[in-house]
Amino acid sequence: MPHQQETRPILSIDELFLERGETKILKGINWTVQPGEHWAILGANGSGKSSLLAALTAYLSPNSGSIQLLGDNYGESDWQEVRERIGIVSSSLTRRVPADETALETVLSGANAQLGFWTREKKLDTGKALRCLGRMKVRKLAYREWGVLSQ
Repeated sequence: MPHQQETRPILSIDELFLERGETKILKGINWTVQPGEHWAILGANGSGKSSLLAALTAYLSPNSGSIQLLGDNYGESDWQEVRERIGIVSSSLTRRVPADETALETVLSGANAQLGFWTREKKLDTGKALRCLGRMKVRKLAYREWGVLSQ
């Protein structure tokens, strides 16, 4: 039987609105990402890039609209589990990590799809985290606090 390629979108956003107080941050965003596509979000400071990513990862709740990511609908799924299947790179994440958290703890927090190392519920693989830091040639920074690391 031939292999059938996935045809549903990886991400589908429909009429997404995000407001905080009187400020309208996102106004009717529509965006679809198909399998195999690669995207970068570019824009001026204050244009809503970080807010869009925060909405996609459920760190900010939208006022209206829908988000479907990897087949899961925002508001109907455990978004922490969804976060375990995606990755986002953004300098805006820097301010969400506690300044006194070590680099090692930051790497360990990724296993729980969280920002800030605040849970001790799951068994931690410190050795694996140290190996990851080693592969990136920064193992010597493992016990340095996040707030003094170069971002």
